Amino acid sequence: MKITSLYLSIFLLFWTLGVSAHGPVRQKIAESIQIDVPPEVVWEKIKDFGDLSWLPNVRDTKHEGGESKGATRVLTLNDGKVVTEELKKFSAAKMSYSYKITDMSTTGSIFHSGVDEPIKVIPVTDFAATIQVKAKEGGSVVKWKAGFYRGYMNNNPPEELNEATAISIVKGIFRAGLDNLKQVAESNKKAVKVAKKSQPKQEATRVKKADKNIEVDTQYPASNFQPKVIFSDVKAVKKSKVIFDPKYPAAYFQPKVIYP
Repeated sequence: MKITSLYLSIFLLFWTLGVSAHGPVRQKIAESIQIDVPPEVVWEKIKDFGDLSWLPNVRDTKHEGGESKGATRVLTLNDGKVVTEELKKFSAAKMSYSYKITDMSTTGSIFHSGVDEPIKVIPVTDFAATIQVKAKEGGSVVKWKAGFYRGYMNNNPPEELNEATAISIVKGIFRAGLDNLKQVAESNKKAVKVAKKSQPKQEATRVKKADKNIEVDTQYPASNFQPKVIFSDVKAVKKSKVIFDPKYPAAYFQPKVIYP
């Protein structure tokens, strides 16, 4: 029994040491949002790798390389710090692109295990992400996912550079970006609706029976293609003979009834 207890104690000791010596684990997160506009409209707002105006806290973007693999963008944040990213994959057909972070400014440092450890703008290592737009329920859904390691790659990380902090900050960035994207996309849609409602309605003349000969009044050529005549007697219209002046082909869209 004593020997068995000894072996068990040794096993637990090595198991504990193994756990504590375990290095950082790659984290994966995903955030999504549903937007009440067609996916093509949303994609139009995010497809430009060099334009992150929809992402809060980004003051300016410098971009080189278009949408080709290896293209770069340098994001200047509101506090002047920068994040450099590289395009890995771009697909207009799938309405998605993937990128990775290649360099970042630091916000300070922390003394840990006898060393000053730098704290980056986003406290992560080997960060890569993909953003994609898909159609869903008459609108669209945007999914933004990423994989990364914590900022401190050795064992026993400080709180500022551990997994929990990294996950919290990345999720916060993604959530703020998606929420703002939804607001921008849907506000444009509402503006279009308001503009349409504010347009004056054209008055229509209702004619119960159409004359057999309907001529286009060439003094009133159509310019807005809004019909001014509404026929309630469809059968009478089908039997009618419509004459259009070839000098005013646009008048086809705006016939005016002239009675002899």
